[in-house]
Amino acid sequence: MASIDLEGVQRLINYLLYREATKDSQAKQEDVDKLAREANKQWWEENKHRFLPE
Repeated sequence: MASIDLEGVQRLINYLLYREATKDSQAKQEDVDKLAREANKQWWEENKHRFLPE
């Protein structure tokens, strides 16, 4: 009996959900990248104390 790659199946499901959620988006990749950088910067400012010694 062949085993099923559940991680692969989950990745496929996640990809299909992503495609469905973004199908009508008019955002440009550069806009998405900018938003991601801003979110990461804010997260780091709020959490860096957890990773760096004082």
